[in-house]
Amino acid sequence: MGKIIEYLLEIYPIIAYICLIVYLPRLRYYLDAFKKQKKIINFKFEKLSLIIPAREEALIIANLFETIKAQNYPLDSFDVHIIVDNENDETIKIAKEYFTNLYIHIIKEQKCKGDALDGCFKWILEHKKDYYSAHIIVDAD
Repeated sequence: MGKIIEYLLEIYPIIAYICLIVYLPRLRYYLDAFKKQKKIINFKFEKLSLIIPAREEALIIANLFETIKAQNYPLDSFDVHIIVDNENDETIKIAKEYFTNLYIHIIKEQKCKGDALDGCFKWILEHKKDYYSAHIIVDAD
């Protein structure tokens, strides 16, 4: 038993040294996480679609539109797609006051938000398939 303990005490520093060498890259990445990251700025503004399911949201939709207009991203670099269930929805009138690059999608048989989004994406894929770099879905409230 004494020989085994002596053998382990001789091998232990070698194993510990190997483990330290293997762990050093992870330790470096861990410490790098505390450094302040440089800010990445993209000077090329990609075309985006902003999709807003807004069935009967006229009372609160103006707050969302104000927030969208306050963004740093240029308004002409994204199209706004509003999804409603009828052409008499007051949301349409409010949206036209805020945006010129506006698409209104009237999906009459929508039972849930998924149906509304499905109808909008079908239209986008049919008419503007490779036009947008990304789609952003924002809830009206």
